[in-house]
This record gives sequence, structure tokens and C-alpha cells, in this order.
Amino acid sequence: MPRPYLLILILASAQTSVTGEYSIRLVNGSNNCSGRVEILYNDQWGTVCDDGWDIEDAEVVCRQLGCGPAARAHSNARFGQGSGRIWLTNVRCSGSESSLAQCSHSPFGFFSCGHQEDAGVVCLKDIKLVSGSDSCCGRVEILHNGQWGTVCDDGWDMNDAAVVCRQLECGSAISAPKSAAFGQGSGSIWLDGVGCSGGEGNLTQCSHRGLGAHNCGHGEDAGVVCSGDLQRPTLFLISTNAVSRAVVSPGQNIQFRCTTPKPRCNADAEFHLFVNGSSISSQKHVSDVTFHLVNVSVSHQGSYSCNYSYQNGTVISPWSNTVDITVGEYSIRLVNGSDNCSGRVEILYNDQWGTVCDDSWDTEDAEVVCRQLGCGRAVSAHSNAHFGQGSGPIWLNNVRCSGRESSLTQCSQDPFGNHECGHEEDAGVVCLKGEYTIRLVNGNNNCSGRVEIFYNDQWGTVCDDNWDMNDAEVVCRQLGCGQALKAYSNAYFGQGSDPIWFNDVECSGSESSLTKCSFPFGSRYCGHEEDAGVVCLKSEYSIRLVNGSNNCSGRVEILYDDQWGTVCDDHWDIEDAEVVCRQLGCGRAVSAHSNAHFGQGNDPIWLDNVRCSGSELFLTQCSHNPFGDHDCRHQDDAGVVCLKGEYSIRLVNGSNNCSGRVEILYDDQWGTVCDDGWDIEDAEVVCRYLGCGRAVSAHSNAHFGQGSDPIWLDNVECSGNESSLTQCSHKPFGDHNCGHEEDAGVVCLKDIRLVNGSDSCCGRVEILHNGQWGTVCDDDWDMNDAAVVCRQLECGSAISAPTSAAFGQGSGSTWLDGVGCSGGEGNLTQCSHRGLGAHNCGHGEDAGVVCSGDLQQPTLSVIPTYTVVSPGENIQFRCTTPKPRCNADAEFHLFKNGSSISSQKHVSGVTFHLVNVSASHQGSYSCYYSYQNDTVLSPWSNTVDILVGEYSIRLVNGSNNCSGRVEILYDGQWGTVCDDGWDIE
Repeated sequence: MPRPYLLILILASAQTSVTGEYSIRLVNGSNNCSGRVEILYNDQWGTVCDDGWDIEDAEVVCRQLGCGPAARAHSNARFGQGSGRIWLTNVRCSGSESSLAQCSHSPFGFFSCGHQEDAGVVCLKDIKLVSGSDSCCGRVEILHNGQWGTVCDDGWDMNDAAVVCRQLECGSAISAPKSAAFGQGSGSIWLDGVGCSGGEGNLTQCSHRGLGAHNCGHGEDAGVVCSGDLQRPTLFLISTNAVSRAVVSPGQNIQFRCTTPKPRCNADAEFHLFVNGSSISSQKHVSDVTFHLVNVSVSHQGSYSCNYSYQNGTVISPWSNTVDITVGEYSIRLVNGSDNCSGRVEILYNDQWGTVCDDSWDTEDAEVVCRQLGCGRAVSAHSNAHFGQGSGPIWLNNVRCSGRESSLTQCSQDPFGNHECGHEEDAGVVCLKGEYTIRLVNGNNNCSGRVEIFYNDQWGTVCDDNWDMNDAEVVCRQLGCGQALKAYSNAYFGQGSDPIWFNDVECSGSESSLTKCSFPFGSRYCGHEEDAGVVCLKSEYSIRLVNGSNNCSGRVEILYDDQWGTVCDDHWDIEDAEVVCRQLGCGRAVSAHSNAHFGQGNDPIWLDNVRCSGSELFLTQCSHNPFGDHDCRHQDDAGVVCLKGEYSIRLVNGSNNCSGRVEILYDDQWGTVCDDGWDIEDAEVVCRYLGCGRAVSAHSNAHFGQGSDPIWLDNVECSGNESSLTQCSHKPFGDHNCGHEEDAGVVCLKDIRLVNGSDSCCGRVEILHNGQWGTVCDDDWDMNDAAVVCRQLECGSAISAPTSAAFGQGSGSTWLDGVGCSGGEGNLTQCSHRGLGAHNCGHGEDAGVVCSGDLQQPTLSVIPTYTVVSPGENIQFRCTTPKPRCNADAEFHLFKNGSSISSQKHVSGVTFHLVNVSASHQGSYSCYYSYQNDTVLSPWSNTVDILVGEYSIRLVNGSNNCSGRVEILYDGQWGTVCDDGWDIE
């Protein structure tokens, strides 16, 4: 029996591998939670095609970026066209995935889109419209203090609605309904008396009575209807359902139907019908209208289109498709072929036969001709007057069919008689009339052998010119023989006999039938010594993981030829593991194991030297030795651990969803991350993954409280550039030596920062507004304001509120002035202020803040360095902090046996003096430091035990008095010294 042959499937996806950085971002929106979706892959940003793009896909993007629920899924380059690569298309998410890469999609870089189809997303942050037909109309609700509440309709108008629509990236305002038009809400009413100019970027920037101040009931809840992405309407001829072109007879009555696929919440639209660009009729309706043309004549001939609008024509939809109406009789035929189903295409129009020009002529156009003539499927589309030149007019040019139309005139094309062609460009068609089938002969079974085609009641062969694995893949699929193992040429399975039906076959590999590939039918430029052949993987082929903790981890085994066998670990790496996990539906690969990590399997060893790019769908699509060809033993068996189930990350016990204890969802269970090696680079990756901006601080020692089992990750080491924590170096999931007192935490930067200080918890206050950082004026700036800043940044308590540009002058805008906080607010912009951008300050008045941050444990040392002292000696204690708080004076306290005996102020360290010590000074000494009258305290220092007494030292049992066992005379008694920590010093 011949040895099975290696499958090397050359698809577009195999030209790109998932090896570089993978990240996601939204660009060209109003903030980092709206915009065009872009993927960083192989160190290059690219876009996502909108084919199949919907709210479930948007939901996953928003979740991955930490931007809350999805408000809108946009198509047609709503946020402008991107550039470079289009990485993903045909994305199909259920909406529950934690990463876009977990959704079904075409292979990376495999697309048929242009950037005019770039997908976009708007995520919901602190405002939403509910109880409408979609997320761009409904009752207005805003999020405050973690609770959704409504807006009262007092003074509510189109300016207010305009701000809501802009904030939600929902286009223009169409109406501003009052009186709970979308039903009554419940809970709090957050805003009342809203007065917007219409240009604000956020509803809370408009004048209002103050958050939570109102005199309304929910019967006055305000609503909004936004335009959203006004969808392109569809125009079609009711009698024929034609959406591109129709030929009608003089005297007919015809009806056009203009419909929108997405009506705007029962708001009436004005529909307009146009012919050759001029409006000829209009009607109002919520979703569609019918336009009537009676007793048509040649004067009605032309290009028809429609659109719809709101607000007196100021909010306009895209134009519909164009329907070209030709008034006159028309027929079609094929001439000069071998029968009436092959030949030059000719059209009868205005009582005259004419030809079709071959510009853009392809197999989809031929498919329509064959269907229209009742000649079955198209075999080939011919150009360059393949069936001879016609005469008379050339009726059609630039025909572009999808292949599904029932008539050639329904396809896109130039107007009848409009062309720049000669008859040497006449188009032709060959249709597949009669029985067609395929077989493999002279192999060892019906899934291997010479390829033969049955056509016109005769079996014939296929020439091997350009014959490759893509072509073989189609043959195997068509025969139900599984994947292709090998594509053969040079009559490997013996020479056939005439005819040779196909030559120069060019398949992409995804076709369902060989006749759907490109080729000229009946070509005879070959001899039978070039007959093509195929070997398919007929026997059952499957893959599994065994001896792991679940069916998504373990030793890799392949079922081939009805026998399970293993895979050798030569060259086995994470890219190979990635393919195994994908094939098994087990998510992403966590690790690739070698050396029979999951135990040794049994013969045979099916695969060796596997080399995957990581993007393949099946392991057999990767490069590898032929099945069964190896130089390994079972101690080399390869293994894999996949990330089974939902994988996600969250921050808990912080003040918002961008700060807190780091938790990982793995194997359907939330667990923590150990702080061994945890640093700002690791925190940077977490913040990026969650869409929370830059990292402010990386916390250890369960700063945000202890979690509960399990502890999923330990020894995480990120460079800071990774898009996901699992891309960083770390121990295997669940492998750790930690307790929950070491749980790691993170604080990310959202819309406020401190700059020009010694660290991220002190400096000049800057806030982010309209995509621009600006300062805060120090008018009325005090400790209450500083307390809010420190809380917002998770930087501990406020120590001081410096004014007069203490941390240097900023530049650009001054966003806030006259800030008046009570100290309990969660965000600086929730405090009273003059309004964003309203101020009377210069940058010489920029406000600053010094926060406590994580106050570090001080160190207590003694001078001299020994701790057994003689009566009458003078000694000094030095208490220092490794992290002074931005030149703010701290109060250092020295304690003996838990009681304070002295205190001094200094920025970073003080010296305490003990003079003429006696036995009363003996005891345990420690220190700490504090700020704000002892309300902000550091941890305790180490303890230094001081012994006061006479003592001597000697060496005994050595060869002389300078060697031997160390002994101390203390309190009238000789004793020894323990060797713990004993060294040359």
C-alpha cells in the first residue's frame, strides 16, 4: 500500500501567521471607546471588514477594551477608511467571547473587502438609550455613582437631543420626545433642567440643576430619537423584483418600492424618487413607500433611485441602488457554438440582434446567461470573440452580475448601446448542458487516482498544467473524500484516453466543485502524459488530547488509518499547539509540552517535524514529514495545554472597573494573580487589555484585599508591549507558591493624571477632555479637591494640595477653575466648577496634588551597627523611607517597646539620639512616619533590639587565642553564638 502523503494546503491564510503582537483599538471616534476597529497583528495595524458585522461582534470588542456594553455596530467605514491590511472578515461572534480572536472568522489577512467596508463600534460608557427599537433611540439614562437613572424633560429640546446623539455616536437628532414616550424608568432621576447649546460633547457638560437635584417624576422621563447610521434604502421594481435593470414594454404600469431596512423608531421619513438625478415624487412613511408610473413610454426610460430624510431634509440617508429602466422588447441567444448552449452572446433589442462587450465579462455573467437560457451551469466565460465576431450594434458593456440574477438585464451594466468596444471583444459562454460527474481511477481506492470528468456522455482527463493542492482539495471535497494529501502530475496513475476536458485549472481551494474553478473547457494543449491525479485522506482522521486534566490538555494523538498514534516533539512549539487547540475548539494555546510531559503513548508515531505558522485550521495543513515517517521514540511525545472555556480578566475591589485586584477567568472559575515579580510592565498589559489607558501603579501584598482560590498565574513577566497577560512569560496556569496575601493589583489611568512629580501619585493635576490634556486652576484649590484626585487615581490619601504651579507650569488648555469638592466625590468633574474650559487663570496658577500612594515600610538602623552596647555609650537611630512623598515633610516617630519616645519632621529620614545609655534604654525599637497630623500612616519599620550591659568576647578550642569557637561574656556568664546568617563578614 503506498505511503500516505503530506498535505501542504497553500491558502491565503497560510501566508500569514499569528506570531506577532495582537491587540485591538478604536480610532477616529470621539473617545477610546468608539471608532474604527483596528487589529495589531504581525506588528502592523489593520482593519476589520464589515461583512456580517453586527452588535454581537461589537459587544466582544467593547468587552475586550473594557468599554462596557456595545451601543452600536457600524459598517461602511462610518469612522473613515483605514489603510494598509484588512486583517479580519466574516467575523461571527455570539457576543459572549472575551476576545475578537475567539470568534469565528476567516483566516487572518484573507479577505475580499475594501476599506470602504471598514467596521466600527461605539461602546456604552455613561449614557444609554433604552426601550427603543435599537440603541440609538429610547429613554435617556445616565450612569452616576454606579447607578443608572433618568433625565427629566423640563426644558428638554432638540439641542439636548443633539448632545445625546453625539455622545452615543448615533448621528443626528431626529426628535426629542417627552412625557416618558419610551416608558417610565425607575430608580434615580439624575438630571433636570438640562440646557444644552447643542455643541457639548457630554450631557453633563450642559447646564443643569446638579446631579440628583430635580422636581420630577418618571412620567416626565426624557427620550431621544437619533438617526444612527441611516441605512441605504433599497429600490426595486415590484413586478420583477429587479434591483439593477429592467426592460419593460411601452404602455405598462410599473411600481417602484423604496424601503429602509432600519426605520427610526416610528419617526416618519420623507421618501424621494429620482430619475436621472431629478426628484419626481415624494411621500412620507415610517419605513417604505410605493411610487406608481402609469402607461410608461420612452420618456420614462432612465436611471431611477431614491433616498429618505428627516428634519426637513437636513438629515439624509445614502442613495439607494440604481434601477435602469429600458422601454422596449428584448431577447437573448448563443450563436456559433457546438449547440444552443454555447457560443457568442447576442441580445435582441429594438428588433435588432447585437453583441455583448467582454469588458468585466466573467463566469458570474455567464452563469446568468446559462440560467436564462435553461442551459444549466456555466462552464466558462469567453472573451476576445472566441466564437467569432458578430455584427451590428454592441448592446451591452461592463456587465457585472453576482451570478444569482434570473436575467442579464438585472445585472449592473452600462446603458443599452453605450460602449467603447469593437466586435473583436464580443463575449461568449459555454454552459454545462447534460450530465457532469467526476471520478478517480487507477488508485488503490475510490479516493485516489487519475482525475476524470464525465461530460457530453464521455469520460476525459484533466491536464496537470498549474495543477496543485488547491485543485486537489476541491476534488477531494467534491467526492466526499476528506482532505487532499497530494496533487500528482505527469500521469502518476497512468495515462488516460481522449478527450482532455480541463487544462490550466486554477482553484482557490474553497470551491465545492471543480467546474467552479477558473479554466478553459475542452483545451487540448496537453498530452495524456500530463494527466493530473489526486490522493485524498479517505480514512478517518481525528485528533485528541489524553492524560491531561481535561479534554483540552494532554498528549496529542492522531487517529489515522483506524489507529491512534502520537506526534513527535521535534520542532514542537506554541504555534503548533495553537493549531491543535483551534482544531479541538479549545480556545487559545497556553503551552506546548515535549518529552512525554503527559506520559508516553503507544505505537505508531504518526507525525514528526511539525511546523505550523499558527493560523492553520488543522494540524495536517502544517508542514510535517509524511505520515509514519519519523526518527523518534515515545519519550518524545508532544503535548498541549489549551485555554479551555471563557478567558477574561477583570479588576475588582477598586473604585471603578479600571482599578483593583487582578482576576482571571479560566476554566469557568475566577482566580487571582500572584505578585511575585509583579511590576508596572505587567500592569501596563492589564490596562491595555481592559481598554483602561496607561498603568498608574502596580500593587502587591493584596492591596485591594485578598481573593479566593484558585491562584491562576505566578511569576508573570511582561515587557509591557503585549496585548494580553497570557502572552507574557508566566508559570503554567495554576502552578504557584503563593497565598492570597500576595494577590496582585493594578490602577489604570483613565481621564486624570499627575505629572512632573517624582512618581505618578504626585504632581501637576491634568485632566483629559475632548482628546486633549489640560490643567486645573488653583482658585479655591484645597485638601478636599486633592482628596478626590487621590481617590480617583487610587493613590491613597491626600497629603497636600500645592498651588501656584508648584510642579511647573503646564501648557495648552486650562479645563477646570473654581473647583469645589466636598471630598467624597468619585471624580473631579463631579465637583462644582465653572464649566469645562471656563476659567480666568494662567498656567502660573496650575494646581497640584501630593498623594500618599503606597507608603513604603521605613527602615530603622542603629549607629554604631552593633546592638549590644555598654552603659554610658551614645547611640543613634536612623529612620528612613525608601520613597519620599514629593518633598512633603513627614513626621517620623521612634518607639521603644511600642511607646513613642521621640518624633521629628523631614522629607525622607531623621536621626534620633540616645545619650549616655543605661539599662533603662534596653528594649525593642521601631519607627514609622505619618502625614496630615498622623491621619496618614506608613507601615511599621523593622525592629531593632538593644541590649545594654558589660560584655567580653573570646575564641576557644582553636590552635591559639585567635581561632576557635566564639563565646560572649554577658551578665556574668559565657555563652555561644548561633551560626544562622554567620559568614565571612
